[in-house]
Amino acid sequence: MTIKGFDQNRLRAVSGISDAQRRRMCDFLQGAVYCWCKNRPSEWFAVRDLLPFYWHGSPLTDLLNKYDVSDENLKDAMDGAALDAGWLLEAVLANEPHRRFESREASGTRQYRLTAEQPAVLLYDQPRTQDMTIKNFDKNQLRGVSGITDAQHQRMCDFLQGAVYCWCKNRPNEWFALRDLLPFYWNDSPLIDLFNKYYDSDEHLDYAIHQAAVDAGWLLKEVLANEPRRVFESSKAFKATQYRLIEEIEP
Repeated sequence: MTIKGFDQNRLRAVSGISDAQRRRMCDFLQGAVYCWCKNRPSEWFAVRDLLPFYWHGSPLTDLLNKYDVSDENLKDAMDGAALDAGWLLEAVLANEPHRRFESREASGTRQYRLTAEQPAVLLYDQPRTQDMTIKNFDKNQLRGVSGITDAQHQRMCDFLQGAVYCWCKNRPNEWFALRDLLPFYWNDSPLIDLFNKYYDSDEHLDYAIHQAAVDAGWLLKEVLANEPRRVFESSKAFKATQYRLIEEIEP
């Protein structure tokens, strides 16, 4: 599945970044796309709809840094970085095997919308409850996730950070947990490696789904704890920890 009416030859490579940087940026943007598709599946989106104005602290910062960011050239640098991010977003959508998008031009900006989704592995979801107790966000409660490589860990955190940025852009005053950020289907995302770590047969499918969600929850907490310019508070709802943005520091 891909972009409706999309010509793969239209994709344009973004110069001035390494393959590793490109991979991190695409993981980040894919996370933002998954969050949008989870929460606003029938609405059109572009890069500016997915992400806050400030990208600092995210992999996309490297797009800005490749330009001259002196005061007199800052606007040109930001415009160039935004164009690069747009091409990376289009590459992410074009390579989504289980989701199909349509595109259009609106006010000089290319926009996209989810039109079809082919489910594969249904990941864990918990029922909601309104019984919440606000507590301080203790960064000392972080727990490492075992059984994944450093490279897998980085890709998962980049992906989750993208989802968090999309949430903060579009629902900044609302509580969120992992289940709010992402669709039930993690296939084709870096998080699928968490599921694969546990899955060995259909007999243990529920166990693998649950444990993958637990691991992803710890990774999400790590991402939030390490955000340099955003502060979150946390609360407990049923057995899930929820978070909310309470402060955003401009660079």
